Amino acid sequence: MSSLPRSSQAVVAEIVRSGFVEGRHYGSVVALASDGRLEWSVGDVASPVLPRSCNKPLQAVAMLEAGLDLP
Repeated sequence: MSSLPRSSQAVVAEIVRSGFVEGRHYGSVVALASDGRLEWSVGDVASPVLPRSCNKPLQAVAMLEAGLDLP
């Protein structure tokens, strides 16, 4: 969860049911080119985040690619 006030965050997704907006998700999204260049962004993409558990699959892939030997 970001410490930024919701008013300074962008709506990154809306839940629409039967033509009515049922909910909104606020946050930031960034897309980088293969060379690390910023391609596209929404919201405050410069503030640090703590990805917590959602980052574990990416960490596992990096560990395997770095040579982790699992049974």
